[in-house]
Amino acid sequence: MCIDLIDKIRALVEEGLNNENYIELIDKCREIIIEYKNNGGKQKDAYNTLIELHKLYDEKNMEKEYNLIGDVLDIIVGYVGNKKILIWEEYLKT
Repeated sequence: MCIDLIDKIRALVEEGLNNENYIELIDKCREIIIEYKNNGGKQKDAYNTLIELHKLYDEKNMEKEYNLIGDVLDIIVGYVGNKKILIWEEYLKT
């Protein structure tokens, strides 16, 4: 399930970042994570999966992708100002 999550988000980020609004991409990533959660995915697993993608983008100096995944990770852990976009109710300690 985590491989599917990373594949979907990676494809969306790498294909869409040049063509779509940043906020729209965040929303689409959030929808993928909600689907993941609804299919039994766990918050910690989602974080652990996407942190690897975050590291990869950092190593490859892919700044836009790195920043976008960083924002998605914030949503996963619950570090957001707008509580309406939370996916899990509990803050994840990383």
